[in-house]
Amino acid sequence: MTRVTPAVPSLQIAAIVALSAVGAIMPLGAPAMAGVLMKDFNLSPVQAGTYFTIELGCGSLASLPALWWLPRVSMRRALYAAVVLYILANVASYMTHDYHVLLLCRAIGSLGMGTIMVLTMTLAGHMARKEFVFGLWVAGQLLLSAIVIMLFPWLDVHGGIGAIYLSVAFLMLLAGLLAPAFPDIPVPERTKPTTILQAGSRTGSVMRIMGVLLFYLAIGGIWTFMERIGGQANPNPVGVDAALAIAALFGIAGGMTASFASMRLKGAGRLMLGGYAVLAVSLCMLLNAPASARFVMAAVLFKFAWTFTVPFVLGRVAQANASRLTMALVNLTIGGGFAFGPPISGYVIEAAGMTPLLLLAGAALIVSFLFICNPAMQGRRQEYTA
Repeated sequence: MTRVTPAVPSLQIAAIVALSAVGAIMPLGAPAMAGVLMKDFNLSPVQAGTYFTIELGCGSLASLPALWWLPRVSMRRALYAAVVLYILANVASYMTHDYHVLLLCRAIGSLGMGTIMVLTMTLAGHMARKEFVFGLWVAGQLLLSAIVIMLFPWLDVHGGIGAIYLSVAFLMLLAGLLAPAFPDIPVPERTKPTTILQAGSRTGSVMRIMGVLLFYLAIGGIWTFMERIGGQANPNPVGVDAALAIAALFGIAGGMTASFASMRLKGAGRLMLGGYAVLAVSLCMLLNAPASARFVMAAVLFKFAWTFTVPFVLGRVAQANASRLTMALVNLTIGGGFAFGPPISGYVIEAAGMTPLLLLAGAALIVSFLFICNPAMQGRRQEYTA
């Protein structure tokens, strides 16, 4: 594949962080958005749930058309189109007062959002300091979402839900100013897997993508029911919510720590193993209805280890195969994990209880680590020189 020399790598990193952070505002800001949405549009819980299903689902489904157009369309041009689509969809959401039209606008906007996430992951995967960039990619999303969760109610009071959509459109407009930093990548030639290395590389990529899926199935399933786990021995919901709020702050710290640890310490594989190990410890601490202090520590460790591990997981996948098609599938599996993790966990809880769920999640994480760290048949490493 042709090597491309980026003009200013620091601007590329800023573009990756800014565009992904703004693109993730709506999915990550769902806790604050739900109440505002139900009040302003007078929605039932089912209707609000449908809204977020479309918001999250279409963002993941954007990976499917990307499998076709990614090898054919310049990355920079695709980003321009996705940014414009996202802005226009949010402006249209501001203008409409009909629930069904709003759903259509959110579906279109989420396709733009999903495309932005695929492109930012792809560029991050092609950079020399993958784990560093992916750490900032995670931390930027969490930090901005924490800020907007606090601002959404204030915007609703002063301008209604339309003010939220306009604000998000304006933020994407500002982030879009960094879009020219994305390289105009040539279309790679199509080659058939005629060698053992190429066939093995494809098999390894499938295994790593399955590892990502298992990781997010376990993480999404446990985090969704974290409040219920805490409530087993802590009937005070305020205390449980406070623990989860503290854990969210440590989630931001996890991504930042991963970025700087990848710069200061050698051995990304060992750092990733450490993240998985802390996740396993946190799951063990959640067993047997943990008391308040143990639950707070477990929630903090879980959230910190989650966001600390993600950059190394994505970096490992990108190191083996950073093709745009691979990163599109990774985006699809992340969305799929978050979408199917909670219902699978809910079924396990109803059928067997909380302890089997925690054990099953632990097993999924072990298999995820083995799949992602599969050393056999490493794919060719693709990087852009800085």
